Amino acid sequence: MIFDNDKVTTLAIIWQQTRDPQMLERIILGSTSLVEAIVAGYGYTHKDDLLQESFSRIIYALPHFNPRISSLHNYLTTVIRNTCSTFLSKENKQPNNDVELNINIFLEPLEDDSKIGNGILSELIARNRLRFPNLGVSIIDSATKLIYDAVRYGIVGKSRGIIVALMNECCIKRPIATIIYHSTLAYLRSKYYSNAKEPDPESQEFSLLTDLREAIGAENYSRILLVFSGMYIKIP
Repeated sequence: MIFDNDKVTTLAIIWQQTRDPQMLERIILGSTSLVEAIVAGYGYTHKDDLLQESFSRIIYALPHFNPRISSLHNYLTTVIRNTCSTFLSKENKQPNNDVELNINIFLEPLEDDSKIGNGILSELIARNRLRFPNLGVSIIDSATKLIYDAVRYGIVGKSRGIIVALMNECCIKRPIATIIYHSTLAYLRSKYYSNAKEPDPESQEFSLLTDLREAIGAENYSRILLVFSGMYIKIP
């Protein structure tokens, strides 16, 4: 058995109540096989770094674990995978994953890709850590990666399902998950501004949006409208 979910869950609950260092050591020991199995899927070039990062993130994530929302196995799996992806993105290294490499073929390139570069996920994670400082790093990193993947693989329109996924996989309450979701999309839309189309202005005639345009100027208004609209995004 790679991971004894019931046993380690019991240890995790006791540790949350006592913060006993010996209990934490037993949790790490009980999670070692799971960490090693997941890290192995990213190749062996950076194995030691990924193992170290994963164990560190587990320690940060344990206080936020809620057994009523998710199993510890699924929770730690999400933490470990997001940790590995974040590390590789920051180091400008990609895991040896044919699905990840081939998916780029089907995505349309940006018209102004030079301004965005290849580190959009790392930049987005750094932004969200600053935007939501009261959430644990592993929690906001997991949430950011989940939203990023939803955008990248074309399911961004299913907002309700993504928010539910944030609640279940990242242990975030619905109001907070909703804010994180829409805030992250707004940031991505600002990055993809040059690739968007402005909505038909005639539909705004009988609304206060026209007054906003007069107050801040047409150029600023156009950008704000796109950032907070429902425009579709594709990430190269």
